[in-house]
Amino acid sequence: MTKKQRQGQTITQNAHVVVDIHEAMERWMKVMGIGPFFFMEKIELVDIIYRSEPSHLEVVAALAFAGDLQIELIEQKSTEQSIYRDVVPEGKEGFHHINIYPDDFESEIERYTNLGYPIAMTGKVAGSGMRFCFIDTRSVYNCMLELVDNVAGSEMWAAHRQISNEWDGVTDPVRPISL
Repeated sequence: MTKKQRQGQTITQNAHVVVDIHEAMERWMKVMGIGPFFFMEKIELVDIIYRSEPSHLEVVAALAFAGDLQIELIEQKSTEQSIYRDVVPEGKEGFHHINIYPDDFESEIERYTNLGYPIAMTGKVAGSGMRFCFIDTRSVYNCMLELVDNVAGSEMWAAHRQISNEWDGVTDPVRPISL
């Protein structure tokens, strides 16, 4: 690898599993000073394949920006085993994954699997059709890697990033959104 970063490899997000998303948003705003959080009460995930088997997963999530880096907080609502429980045991909190928007989603999945990293979960967001794939990179990074296939890439979050960068620290600290 040269000093020039490979195209499509910008880490755009750090994600954390939390026990109580509302308490976690409050804590991140108070301690880290980031916000506002864009809260997704209902994320309808479809076509979920977890460890090669069809699965069901219910989560709520909140997103905020620390400069250009998106911070995602995830609370798993369903009880089944999942990529979140693979990394962070139920009832605990911790760092879960990094995210990139690769230029070529399918090729990037193939590249990681050819390097020996297994696919942990794939699926889609029902409303947008946005596909995602979690690669189990815990052996090298102690976390998962999320690849997201989106025509707009990470730029779909540009307006939210700008709002975060201009936030006064008080007004509308939690803002509902949907995907």
